[in-house]
Amino acid sequence: MSHDIEAEYQAGEDALYNSNYSEAIELFEKVVEASPSHILALNGLARAIQMVQPNSSRSYQLLKKAYDVDPTDSLTLFNLGSYYFKRHSFKQAAKYYSETLKYEPNHAGATYNLGVCYDQLGETDKSLEAYTHALELDPTSTRAITNKAIVLDRQGKSEEAKKLFEQALTIEDNAKIHNNLGICLKKLGDNDLALKHYKKAVELDPEYSLAHYNVAVQLSEQDQPEEAIHHYQKALHLEPTNAFASLGIANTLELTGNYEAALKIYENVMQIIPEIKGVVDKIQALKRKETEAQQTRIHKEMQELKEAQNNYLEWDEEQCKKRLKESEEDPRAHLQLALLLLERKDFPQAKRHLLRILEIDTQFRPDVIYDKLGDIYFKDDKDFEKARQHYMIASEHSSLPEIWVKAGKCYEKQKKFYEATEDYRTAVKLDDKYALGYLRLGWSLVRQGNREEGLENLEKAHELEPKNGEILTKLGEVLVKEGKDVERAIEILEQAAKIDKENPDALVALGRALEKQGKIPEAIQKYESALLLPYTNINAYFYLGVIYEKQKDYKRSIQLFKQCLNLDKSHFGATIHLATLLANMGETTKATKYFEHALKLEPDNAAAHFSLGKIIHSTTDNLDEAADHYNKVLEKDPQHYKALCQLGIVYLEKSELERAAELLKESLQINSKYVLSLVSMGNLLFEAGNSKSSARYHQQALKYSPNEIQALIGLGNALYDLGKPEEAIGFYEKALLQDDSLSDIHYNLGNALYLKEDIDAAITHYQTSIRLNPSKPETFYNLGNAFCLKGDFTSAVTAYTQAIKLDPNNAPAYYNLGNALYMKNLFDDAIAAYKEALKLNPDSGECHFNLASAYNDKNELDKALFHFKESAIHDANNPETYYNIGVLLENKGDFDFARENYEKALKLKDDFALAQERLNKLVEQEKLPA
Repeated sequence: MSHDIEAEYQAGEDALYNSNYSEAIELFEKVVEASPSHILALNGLARAIQMVQPNSSRSYQLLKKAYDVDPTDSLTLFNLGSYYFKRHSFKQAAKYYSETLKYEPNHAGATYNLGVCYDQLGETDKSLEAYTHALELDPTSTRAITNKAIVLDRQGKSEEAKKLFEQALTIEDNAKIHNNLGICLKKLGDNDLALKHYKKAVELDPEYSLAHYNVAVQLSEQDQPEEAIHHYQKALHLEPTNAFASLGIANTLELTGNYEAALKIYENVMQIIPEIKGVVDKIQALKRKETEAQQTRIHKEMQELKEAQNNYLEWDEEQCKKRLKESEEDPRAHLQLALLLLERKDFPQAKRHLLRILEIDTQFRPDVIYDKLGDIYFKDDKDFEKARQHYMIASEHSSLPEIWVKAGKCYEKQKKFYEATEDYRTAVKLDDKYALGYLRLGWSLVRQGNREEGLENLEKAHELEPKNGEILTKLGEVLVKEGKDVERAIEILEQAAKIDKENPDALVALGRALEKQGKIPEAIQKYESALLLPYTNINAYFYLGVIYEKQKDYKRSIQLFKQCLNLDKSHFGATIHLATLLANMGETTKATKYFEHALKLEPDNAAAHFSLGKIIHSTTDNLDEAADHYNKVLEKDPQHYKALCQLGIVYLEKSELERAAELLKESLQINSKYVLSLVSMGNLLFEAGNSKSSARYHQQALKYSPNEIQALIGLGNALYDLGKPEEAIGFYEKALLQDDSLSDIHYNLGNALYLKEDIDAAITHYQTSIRLNPSKPETFYNLGNAFCLKGDFTSAVTAYTQAIKLDPNNAPAYYNLGNALYMKNLFDDAIAAYKEALKLNPDSGECHFNLASAYNDKNELDKALFHFKESAIHDANNPETYYNIGVLLENKGDFDFARENYEKALKLKDDFALAQERLNKLVEQEKLPA
């Protein structure tokens, strides 16, 4: 029953972790119903309910119940704190977080949350103290670093705060940190750098309303009204109740002379929040200005009408809009306005005007219209097929080679590299002096493996434009990859970097070249320089991560791979490296997520399938899913001996030994020295009962890897099974030298020592095994047996009791518990244990016999007689049983049956003196005929 409850509880935790809240509630409810004081289940149920019904009071009731069961349980105290925290009851939350820390002083989450509570309550000194303690527990907690910095900044310690914000950014490139650093820098008077950080915050999180507002305020102060208004509007869109964003727009419009629009916004704000100071005065002043401006405007418009130029491509936005007011069907105004909108990347509005032209006049500048529509579909919609269709229509009306280059890029985005190459060939046919056409053609050919022709075209591009930074960079990159002339590659790339000091691609390629020369520090410097640029090459993060991974600075490499993926979620190299690192560090849940992402990017990638198969294999019971991944590897590479081995292990665990043996043998045919295959084959033969052959495979594995722990364990197991405990002990002890934290080695060593009758040593290793793995019932059972041999029946009772707690269906444990209690003369307890054993194994003659003996010692003779008879039914070859039946029957005066049972005892054991003596006594007393 206990095992079922724990299984239900664990299933509930899994469901909760996977956000299956309804399933979690159902499972936790079952546990709580079966075990009302199960603290973990009460907490889990409270958390699940809170996720589904945030306002439900039941979650609090469940937590209060858990608290009543154990007021010192830190999980319950923390969850109670979080319950109040989410409801902004910070005083109550602080109370429970403080209680949590009383019993678990190093609880990082409680420490951090306590800091937030004190912050909200205005107790800044206590808040700082909590954040400082949180950072002692987890120095990489960007939340704690950021919040501590915010508090310091509020206290006027902006320099100190700035350092903390910068420290946080070395750990995590986070929008909130950038925004708050911007606020801090503004206080320090560094407005340009503040703006840079506000913009970075918006880049990282385009939905961050406060960051947009701060960008707008700064731009407004720096006299950039149009961009300021754009960010005010974005802030208002994200947070419609932000009156300050509305006021910011109005104020900016006022500064730019747009009094009418500003006036409307001020009036709207007054209707919503009438108590805002100064707005009434603003409205009255603006009304005066608007009257004056209106007169000026009328005069200006009359003047503009006279001076309007016919060259529509020189019209500004205001002129275009004015023309469209006069004639909405003027294609020139639509086109020029679209071009102006494209310059500021307002793609949706630009697209609207271009499509309107096609409705008005399909013959008006189709070369430009379709070209620009293609740009919008490519850059904004990411609809590369549609983009190419529009470029192709544009090419029917234009001979410009640029259009074919754009069309080729569309094919590249669709991974149609051959078709892209043909488009680039068309571009250079149209203009054999078009350097960028040769650049794209050369690069495309290189990517398809045609390095020689690719290099020829890149050299041609370089010849046409020797100082073009992009051409120099691509040429240098190819030379680095080829490895033929690294020195020339470095020279070319350094030239590219000089021409464009903000060219991250050149720096990254330089880093690769320096790596090839073994100049790792110099390569690192180039990658890090690339990262400092406003727009970087994400491969700088990746290659730098690979270097730190090789240098075993895993924390830094993980950080870099994550930053790479933040910028480009489709970066396969970063995904697979990060997944592998996390798997090696035991972070299997996170690793699984990244391996699955890798397979979305490259569904047939063997490395990702193999690693994901291993994780599923080692962390779940889903052997079939693991096998599917190994089979995917073998579809790509039938000679992948590691996948063959892992698949063999799967079939071994499924007890399909014949198939497992085929796969392991195939693996060993490819690589006869692969230790895991040798060990697994040894384990298979052990399972099949062929310990002698098993030992040979493990010995072969140890020949190639003398310290391979699984081979040492496997050989120890085989020798133990062959009746050679002394030799087995030697190999178990060697295994412990490799890793003394594996409980099963201690368990197996204990068994071998027990067989050697070195009971004290056996007990020591059983106890160590239990300390390392307290959930294995067999260890407690064997420990109990060892204590019995030493006559320590009290300790034996404790061990058997724990074995039963872990495995309530363990009949031998109940039976031996009964024996130990019997030896302590605790007959009632012994009887209870024997009865439990018989429930599980009613055919045990031995158990019936011992239960009868206990009843006999209690003088409950009828029950004793009944169980002696039951014992005889299930074990007809025990003379002691018949002897005891005879004695009980004789005492009851049933001499005939007593004699019959004495005779049965003597028939089974003719030298059974006691039985013979009792039989003779009956005859002598003439109670039986001679």
